[in-house]
Amino acid sequence: DELGLGRQPKIAQLLCDEIVSLVDECFVTEDQLKLGQVLVLAPEAGQGNSFRFGLDQLRMRPVRLTLLVPEDIAALAAGKSHLEVRMTRMARMVHEAFDQGACLTTSQIGLLVGMSPATVASQIHRYHEAHGEFLPLRGIVEDCSSATTHKVEIVRLHLEGLTTSEIAERTHHNPKSVERYLRRFNQVREFVRYLDKA
Repeated sequence: DELGLGRQPKIAQLLCDEIVSLVDECFVTEDQLKLGQVLVLAPEAGQGNSFRFGLDQLRMRPVRLTLLVPEDIAALAAGKSHLEVRMTRMARMVHEAFDQGACLTTSQIGLLVGMSPATVASQIHRYHEAHGEFLPLRGIVEDCSSATTHKVEIVRLHLEGLTTSEIAERTHHNPKSVERYLRRFNQVREFVRYLDKA
């Protein structure tokens, strides 16, 4: 009534349903979170880059992330370095968020593990070098990162004969972004061939 929707019951019902849905997603009880888990709001995947507007204008999605599992403690007890275990934890959280339809940023991971975004980015890069896997971070998935290593990887996979959809799946990239990279790569390759002939 205060919003003036008393005479528009269908719109009022839609608004109420949306509020209830939001509360159900964001309010969890103890039995819904396992020990070592936390509920975090992360940008929903598939919204593109945020160069024109800030993260605060993106749709956010609540995701359950596992900060710590008994295997992490066992790995440390078995002699694995803190760095190795931390990289495993970060990779786990990034995959968990992506599986729930969201993409974490290096800033969010930094807050979760108590490190600066620059240090997180450096360790994520080390993880990629050690495991040959690009983690589906927001900067990679939405093509809004200053990192260029994923572009090199996309071209390498293309030269190995993978299709656009296979490359997109392996690098956690939008197929349109993959096509754009490959189109630019082919333009440069043609230009180099032209220079060689001249």
